This record gives sequence, C-alpha cells and structure tokens, in this order.
Amino acid sequence: MTYSDTQPRGALCLHLSGQPGPHLLLGGHKYIRHLAAELGNEYTFQAGKNEAPAKVELIGAIEDLRALAKECTVFLVGHNAEPDTVGLLKRLEILDEIAWLVDDNTYNLL
Repeated sequence: MTYSDTQPRGALCLHLSGQPGPHLLLGGHKYIRHLAAELGNEYTFQAGKNEAPAKVELIGAIEDLRALAKECTVFLVGHNAEPDTVGLLKRLEILDEIAWLVDDNTYNLL
C-alpha cells in the first residue's frame, strides 16, 4: 500500500465516491486498518474536533462515514481484530453499535 501527498485520504475517497472499485472486504487486513484510520481522521475533521488543513476537502457526510465504518467492523471482527473494531467505533462515536457484531462465533457462551 502506498500513501499519497497529492490525494489525502485516497482510500476513503474511493469508497465514498460511488465509483466501482475493489469491494471493501477484498482489500485485506492492512487496507481495512488504513481505511479505518482515514475514517477516523475524516470524522474528527467533520465533527469539528480538529481543524482540517486548508487544502483538504471534507469527504462525504458523517452518516456515510459511520456506514462505511460498520462495514469495516464486520471485517475486523471476522479477522480477530476486536481492539481495532472498538477503536474505530469509539472514534466515530458509535460504540453502542458493537452489540450487533456479537454472535456465537465472536462470543463463546459457557
């Protein structure tokens, strides 16, 4: 994976642009973690917690960011990355959404 100075948050732009591209779940663990970091940064800018750099345009709406984050969490939980899941949901202030991710495969009832 490469990072670009000319297109900040490029992975996020790709997924929110509506253009056909790689399906989210085909990206792999590193790609999803990178996308989750971009989601967190964008949410922070949009929620007004940090000022966005002057040259950076805001991408999508907060609800679009949250919907994409939920897709990422499905992948992360399925690949034993629960800490990443909790971090992403917490950063986007939707930690209560974690309840729908828990099932017999992710929580062993004794």
